[in-house]
Amino acid sequence: MSERVPIPTGAIAPSLLACDFARLEQQVVTVMDAGARVMHVDVMDGHFVPPITIGSLIVEALRDIVHDRGGLLDCHLMVERPERHVEAFVKAGADVITVHPEATPHIHYTLKLIRESGVNAGFVINPGTPVEVVEPVADLIDLCLVMSVNPGWGGQRYIPSSTARVAKLKAMLSPDVVLQIDGGISLETIDEARDAGVDLFVAGSSVFGADSGNASLPGTTSADIVSAHFNYNPRPGTVINGRYAAKWSRADDGWLRSTYRAQLLQARYTQDINKDWDFGIQAGLLHGKGGALQKTLGAEVGYQVMKDLWVSAGYNFVGLKDRDLTANEYTSKGAYIRLRFKFDETGLGFPSAGAAASANAK
Repeated sequence: MSERVPIPTGAIAPSLLACDFARLEQQVVTVMDAGARVMHVDVMDGHFVPPITIGSLIVEALRDIVHDRGGLLDCHLMVERPERHVEAFVKAGADVITVHPEATPHIHYTLKLIRESGVNAGFVINPGTPVEVVEPVADLIDLCLVMSVNPGWGGQRYIPSSTARVAKLKAMLSPDVVLQIDGGISLETIDEARDAGVDLFVAGSSVFGADSGNASLPGTTSADIVSAHFNYNPRPGTVINGRYAAKWSRADDGWLRSTYRAQLLQARYTQDINKDWDFGIQAGLLHGKGGALQKTLGAEVGYQVMKDLWVSAGYNFVGLKDRDLTANEYTSKGAYIRLRFKFDETGLGFPSAGAAASANAK
């Protein structure tokens, strides 16, 4: 069983329910580069609540984007019999799975299953549910979500009685349990929720669809990149290449403005096998804003098809995902084929056949 990831507190968790799904990756990257570390995923099945939204496939698609930036995927399951879906969401990359006691006759079993899967377990209190319902399972939860609107739709107004319910739960629960609120959270309501004891604030419409703009509107992005390369030949037949690159990007997505910084350090070692074949290994580290560290490691074999022109086939066991810094550097995970030039074989590698013959004649 893997260790549960700590849940950030004093933070905003943008809700994907309010984003533009035609630009899902871009909007997730934008809010994470702006500082978000928890992405809230509202899963609805059309039975427990009327709408149908998204499932574990979307969580899996976002897993690397969110985790590589040091973030968490917070999955709120508004579905009947959630225990039947825990395994799928764990495999997809969920870090928190939150369930409703009304959705299953086996809430104790469900919470225990989530925790035993190495994921944080969350418990939901609906507007019409007594807060005391959480007491029998309080020792099995890592997060308690208070719904300050009725579940199922975004854009609803905050229910004022939610503030007192939050304060009551704060007094009931262990300080280790993260208290989360979802529904109608905006600049007008966030202060009273915080003062009542909320640790984590889910916000959808106020992040992705604010009156002062809209995160789904086409915005502008720009990036400045600096790069330096070096080559070193310690002996004939051996080449060491190195590269350092840094990026500073800016995004203005209507309402959200963010910056992102990243640095890449990459090295490749190539050794001649004979005059026609060589072998190489490459490794790299990419460090981005927020402390996320990406790694790449791979190997390749090259063949000289004509003088100084080589074709190499390789495979990266792990890969990098920054498209700007890694463009044309063959650092993504998986197999690749590339063409490359290796000039001055006499100086860098094995001597040409003519040179070798002359040396033998002497």
